[in-house]
Amino acid sequence: MSTVALLLTLASALLHASRDLLIKCSVDKVVFSWLLRVLGVVLILPIALLRLHVDIPSSAWILIVASAIIQAFVGVTHHHRGDSVVL
Repeated sequence: MSTVALLLTLASALLHASRDLLIKCSVDKVVFSWLLRVLGVVLILPIALLRLHVDIPSSAWILIVASAIIQAFVGVTHHHRGDSVVL
């Protein structure tokens, strides 16, 4: 395994563990989870759009956004009900 891959894996594990700890310590877990997801989209989407050099039709964007919303809702809802849905 290359050094870069190892560092990215460790950084990902640290971020996920930190996120889970913050959610566990929060008062309203669902609202806090939604805020983290919205923050992630706000931070990552501009970078992704700037680096994206593919022409995506507007009809596909509707499906992409709908899929993201459904996955976020299902993930937050099931995660905090104790179900084992992992996105």
